[in-house]
Amino acid sequence: MDFFIGANSGKGFVSFFDSFYTPDTASKVFLLKGGAGSGKSTIMKKVAARAKRRGMSAELIYCPSDPDSLDAVHVPAVGGIVIDATAPHALEPKAHGVLERYVSLSGALSHDVAERKKEALELAGEVSDAHRRAREAFAASERAFAAVFDLVISHTDSQKLYKRAESLAKKLEGDSPLLMRRFLSGLTPKGVVRFENTPAELVGEGSCYCLKDSFGLAPIFLSRVLEGAGLPCYGGYCPLNSSKLEHLVFPSAKTAFLSRPFAPPEGAQSCGISLDSAVDRGFLEENRDRIRLLRRTGAALCARGCAHLSSALRLHDGLEAIFAPYTDYKLLDKIADDLIEDFFG
Repeated sequence: MDFFIGANSGKGFVSFFDSFYTPDTASKVFLLKGGAGSGKSTIMKKVAARAKRRGMSAELIYCPSDPDSLDAVHVPAVGGIVIDATAPHALEPKAHGVLERYVSLSGALSHDVAERKKEALELAGEVSDAHRRAREAFAASERAFAAVFDLVISHTDSQKLYKRAESLAKKLEGDSPLLMRRFLSGLTPKGVVRFENTPAELVGEGSCYCLKDSFGLAPIFLSRVLEGAGLPCYGGYCPLNSSKLEHLVFPSAKTAFLSRPFAPPEGAQSCGISLDSAVDRGFLEENRDRIRLLRRTGAALCARGCAHLSSALRLHDGLEAIFAPYTDYKLLDKIADDLIEDFFG
């Protein structure tokens, strides 16, 4: 399964790492500490590869600032988790020693790298500036989409949405509610990246409700589904505004609610639900051009933010290149091998 657990949003970097695991869901957690190019993602990819060779499923958490890299890996079969615990998603132990342990990668970096201090600091500053520009663009994008919602909400039959949501929630009754907060999509240097494979893995040929939502009404509908359901589920939040639900996936019930443009998993029993139909048609006709302009503006600003993230990643790659000649990769390999043996032991 692939997820993001952090997001580049209009409020800067946000994450759900604080609720990623508990002492009940994990038995050993390795918190990696190291700078750019220190091998954190490489270690996690090795853990994931070992799990795959052993036939174990793994939850892979990708980095929204570099979607080719990992931020965490979770292998439920062994209760093990490895996390990149450095900024911007710095994480500290809940129970050091008995649950978590630090793994420092700084020992593999020669002190001689200090001779590149000025260059490294300049690049780090440029990376920060690029992320600031991305954040400003995403904030403006979120304001445009929020304006659409604000425009239509007073002309929306909310009771219609509530009744439909409550009727569906009855099919998901249980006595073990648990919300696992994730992002199924992310704003990245590659644009918007969507993990459509994940609902397919979790639901298979089960039921999928595809939500047509042009105005940001999904959180209203899905929150009511969540209130009435009593089963564990993954909540997929909006990366632009992490308070807004976009998707719900109930693995034990083989049921998913996915907002477009997510498509139903192949073979799933699909049912379309138009949230747009709850909005007064006459009002939409009168304000069609205004709404269209706001949505186009929001999309363009979002694309601009992703372009700034692409610039930030190129600069970050340059920062990693500075550290590479001063890194003892044999020592990193040994650290990785020791961690993997402990992880699966």
